[in-house]
Amino acid sequence: MSMVQTLASKLTLTTDLSPVERDRNYKGRIRQIFSTISAHPLQTLLINLMGVVFWAPLFILIFYILPYVGEAGVLANYTFAGSLGIGYGATDPAVIAQAIQELYDVRILYTACYVIPCVMFASIGMSGVYNCMRNLLWGVECKTLKHFFVGIKRHWYKFLIVYTVLAAIAVGFLVSLLNIRAGFETGYGASAGWWVLMIFMGIIGLLAAMYSMILLPMLVTYKYDTKWYKNFAICLKNSGIIVCISPLQIMFVTLLIAAPMALCLIKSIALWIVVILGVYGIVFYVLTNIAYSQFYSDNYIFFLYNRNMEEAKKQQAREAKAYRDQKAKQNKQNNTSNKKRKKK
Repeated sequence: MSMVQTLASKLTLTTDLSPVERDRNYKGRIRQIFSTISAHPLQTLLINLMGVVFWAPLFILIFYILPYVGEAGVLANYTFAGSLGIGYGATDPAVIAQAIQELYDVRILYTACYVIPCVMFASIGMSGVYNCMRNLLWGVECKTLKHFFVGIKRHWYKFLIVYTVLAAIAVGFLVSLLNIRAGFETGYGASAGWWVLMIFMGIIGLLAAMYSMILLPMLVTYKYDTKWYKNFAICLKNSGIIVCISPLQIMFVTLLIAAPMALCLIKSIALWIVVILGVYGIVFYVLTNIAYSQFYSDNYIFFLYNRNMEEAKKQQAREAKAYRDQKAKQNKQNNTSNKKRKKK
């Protein structure tokens, strides 16, 4: 038995919540994503805007509060007269370095204190977005407002756990990155500890993102147990097994999806990326996530579940046939015995 077969045998099997007649042999998952959006353009736009409402606090923090409140408050305490070209009245380099350090201190403070709460709030809206986009992808009824809030009611706490962990990892990475940049720009350099932390959090972040690529859609597409924490634990286990089965493919797709979000770190184009995400970016990301996770669900969990059910039916048929044969044999023996008694 190969390693893939060994891992697949550990999966907890059941059918997902989609209709039984759902087509699971798609000609292309990417085509499925675009056809879903093109078939429901206004509805997906509305769902995306509802998601944007929940991400708005984070956008406001990054693009308004941090630059116009935090950083502006620091710069208001300094009067710079540098770069005059003649050396007269130039600002002391030590003062400039101090100002730069204070700017980074403010960025680190805002990142450490406010990013996690903003992402936690956004996770509540994402549970509604995932629920709506799951229905649209499956081709079942989706009443936008109703299913958005039904998704929040049923899944908000599960999404809150996942997004809080992801946010904490992201904050660890960003804080270490900001400290390294502050060290370079002030001329003092960064300690080795920040480099180690950044690399470590980067690796953990990549693994967590790969894990969530499979986990988040599972939370809205499967119900293994009536108790949410048992269902959550099974989804965690199944997601981990699937990531171990196809690590390179999942890593590639994760990096491909994360690339546009990583571009937000480039100030010159960050606003444009946010505008694009604000139109269709969230639903496109969620659809891609669900469709990709469904690929593994259909080809592993559903396939193995059906195979086990077929084997169970065959086993029942064999047992029923053996039982009938045994009864027929007993009846034959009884008839033979009765004939002998009559002759006597």
